[in-house]
This record gives sequence, structure tokens and C-alpha cells, in this order.
Amino acid sequence: TDRNSPDGTVLPELADMTSRARASVRNDWAGASVVGAYRRNDVGIGITPMAAAVFKTGKPRSNFNKAADKLWRRWARNPKLVDSEKTKSFNAMMRLAVTEWKTVGQAFIIHNYQRRPDAPGAVGLSLTMFELEQLAQDIDCTPAPGNEIRGGVEVSIETGEAKAYWVHLKD
Repeated sequence: TDRNSPDGTVLPELADMTSRARASVRNDWAGASVVGAYRRNDVGIGITPMAAAVFKTGKPRSNFNKAADKLWRRWARNPKLVDSEKTKSFNAMMRLAVTEWKTVGQAFIIHNYQRRPDAPGAVGLSLTMFELEQLAQDIDCTPAPGNEIRGGVEVSIETGEAKAYWVHLKD
């Protein structure tokens, strides 16, 4: 990576910056207070979408909307459905995402979809959250033609668009 590019100037120092930011939130009241304030204001008591589907005539699809809202509540409140690690509800995931975003500058969430034969009618969507440190910054492999790997993210050389993420799954 070119040292004169934004990635080139940040990546060599990223591990130090990340550990210092985490230490600031962990050990300093002001750092913890800033992150807590964002968490309270951005997520609060939770993000609650409401279905508002209508027929072509403009009349609300009341039965559909009630069923969709019920499915959302059932999914969002159940950590076994929301989190691929089965430990956090949707609101807990959002609070963690805001914490990561304000602490290290990004939140990294992958969505997965698998049918749930054990729970008929359940939404098959689950979320997996990774910490910045889990990106494989030291990966030694050949990216796809026209791409390069920068700090665990495979990007298009031409456009800078992220094409793949390289993640350490185990220590």
C-alpha cells in the first residue's frame, strides 16, 4: 500500500491506535462517558421499525403489518435468533456496534441467512459481529486479479471498493 494514500498512512499504526482507543474507553471516565452518551442517544431503548405496507389503493395492509411487526419483535428480542453466537438481542448488537464505532471508528457486522427448520415461521437472518482486531492484517495470499489486500480488506485497485474481508476466526 502506498504510504501517501489514506490507507497507507493509517494501517502501519492501526494496532497501536486501536489499543490506545480501547484503553481510553476502559480506563478513563471521559472516554467511557463519550461512548456511553453515543450509545444512549443512537440506540436508546431500541430501534423499532414499524411495518407500513399499503395496497395499490393506498389502504393499509393491516393484517400483514401486524404479522410483520410481530415477527420483528419475536426475532429482535431472541438472542438465539439474532446473534450467530446466540448471546445478544438485536438491541444489544446495536449497542455493541455503536460502542465499536465510537471506540475504534468502525463496526463490522456480517449478516447471514439460513432457513430454520427447527423454528417454523422464524426469520432466518442472524448477525455476526467482528472486532477490528479480527481482520487478518497479516494475511499472505494472492488476491483476485485487479485487487489488493489492505489491512485485511480486499479492495479493487481501480475503484477502492471493498470486495472481500479476510477475518481471523480463532486466536
